[in-house]
Amino acid sequence: MEAEGQLLHGFYGDECEGVPVDLIERYYGAEGPRLKRNPHQRGAGSSQDEEMEVDAANEQIESNAYPHAVAVPQKNCPFDKSEMRAFKRQMKEYQRSRFVPNGYFVRPDEWDEEYLPYEDIQVGRHPLRISLTLLVWLPRAEDWARGVYLLACILSLRK
Repeated sequence: MEAEGQLLHGFYGDECEGVPVDLIERYYGAEGPRLKRNPHQRGAGSSQDEEMEVDAANEQIESNAYPHAVAVPQKNCPFDKSEMRAFKRQMKEYQRSRFVPNGYFVRPDEWDEEYLPYEDIQVGRHPLRISLTLLVWLPRAEDWARGVYLLACILSLRK
């Protein structure tokens, strides 16, 4: 969730790191007399309706939160030793023969559009262009498709 937040909204560092506290209070503090508000006024432009909406949203968030720690699943290999040997042997053969299975949208004949060598993602308020050079990612994607295909094949033999 933190990474997604940084991706969507950018990364905010501590702009006051290393600055003495007295300077922070001097230049970042509130100045002037404190404002007096009437009982129906809650602060910067808020109304009772707005505060009730915030309270309702907070209640909904709290009702969906799980207060206890959840155990992290163990890292398990789906194969026994003989299946792992077969997987590695067949993977090397697929790589050597450059076999790429159908149905994983890795093969150019499965693409709907012309390939663009970049993808724009939003980072904070600014778009960031990520290079997706075929020479870099395609061999990795082909290995991924081979691996998922082999996984499915080996697991289907158990039945």
